[in-house]
Amino acid sequence: MNKKKILWIVLLTIVIAGIGIGIFALNQNKENKTSENNSTNETNDNTKSENTVKNVEYQKIELDDGILYSVDGEKYNADMVIGDNYFDTTISDMYINPEDYYGSKIQIEGMYLTDGSYTSVGRYSTSSLCAFCPAGYSFIEYQLDGTIDKELEAEKDWIKIIGTLEKANDETSFYQDYFYIKALNIEIMNEKGNDTVNN
Repeated sequence: MNKKKILWIVLLTIVIAGIGIGIFALNQNKENKTSENNSTNETNDNTKSENTVKNVEYQKIELDDGILYSVDGEKYNADMVIGDNYFDTTISDMYINPEDYYGSKIQIEGMYLTDGSYTSVGRYSTSSLCAFCPAGYSFIEYQLDGTIDKELEAEKDWIKIIGTLEKANDETSFYQDYFYIKALNIEIMNEKGNDTVNN
C-alpha cells in the first residue's frame, strides 16, 4: 500500500512538474514573440522614417520661362532631349528598348496627364506609334520623390521633366515590368508648346 501511495505521489509530482515546465515554456515563447514584434515594429518605424525623409517637398526656383521644382535644389542638364520631332517614335522606343536609355538624364516636355494616381508627360499623337499608349496620345509616366506646392491640371499645364528612366515591377502592374522617369526636376512652363506630334 505504501508503495502504491508513493507511486501515485511520484506520478502526481511528475505531472505537476510537466505542467509547470509547459507553462514556463509557453511564457518564454510569448516573450520571444513580443520581443520579435517589438523589433519588427521598430524596423517598420525606421522604414516609415526613411520614407518620410525621402518624401520631401521639392525646392522651388523661379525661372524666366516657368517655375522649376528640384529634388535637391540643383538644375539638371539633360543627356538627351525628346523634342517635337520623333517624339512618338522615341517614346515607343523607350518602351521597347529601355536598356538603351538607362543611365541617361532624359528631358521631355509636354502636357501634364493623369489617370488616377499615375502622372505622365505627353502629347496628342496623330500617328499613335506608341503601342502602350491609348489611341491619339503619346506619353510616359513620371514619378516624383516628393511633393510640389502646385496643383497641376490635366491637359492644361505644360511641364518639362528631367530625370532618369527606371524600371519597376509591383502589384500596380500585376508584377509586369513597367518603365517611368524618376524626376529630378519638374518645371511648370509659362507657355504651352506644340501639343500634337505626328512622328
